[in-house]
Amino acid sequence: MSTAIVIASGSPPLTSQLPSMSGDELIVAVDGGLSATRALGFVPTVVLGDLDSAQREDLDWADSIGVDIVRFPTDKDSTDLALALRWADERAVDHIVVLGAGGRRIDHQFGNWAVVADPDLNASVEVRDAGGTTYVVHSELTISGSVGDTISVIAWGGPARGVRTSGLRWELDDAELSPTSSLGVSNELIAATASIAVAEGILFVIVPTGD
Repeated sequence: MSTAIVIASGSPPLTSQLPSMSGDELIVAVDGGLSATRALGFVPTVVLGDLDSAQREDLDWADSIGVDIVRFPTDKDSTDLALALRWADERAVDHIVVLGAGGRRIDHQFGNWAVVADPDLNASVEVRDAGGTTYVVHSELTISGSVGDTISVIAWGGPARGVRTSGLRWELDDAELSPTSSLGVSNELIAATASIAVAEGILFVIVPTGD
């Protein structure tokens, strides 16, 4: 599986949440996320964004080692994260892991959740931050863990219809989840593996790091 690691400038994940690296991943530093990319010890494949929050010393470092720097106008219709996701998807990766999607500005957070759920992305997407890991599900997902682990299943952007689960304490069978309902919050694993599927709509499947 080909993977892109997209690193934004929001709150970083816990060290234990960092993805295992094979060395073949595309590393996309999103604007000010270049500082986090350096701090994590990653060398980016590309630095991308309007670069209004990237530090000059970080940009100089990236330029000195030959990293591709793609600058967009500040006045644009897409956020830097949306552009980064499209850049990775256009390179036909199978999976995208987003780090640093959370932060202090709630408008940015909602905007980030909106773009990671883009149904036009061909790659599967997951978001890792200190609060947990969120998987974006357009069709089906198989997830592994320990019995008793908390799993929340939440509709995003509209009703999610034909929701089916197995391996969870409270099963759903051809259910409809509303984005204004808390029905799917705080379910739990009853087996080492669970599956979640949706026939229509988008689900966020969230594995929190703690209660």
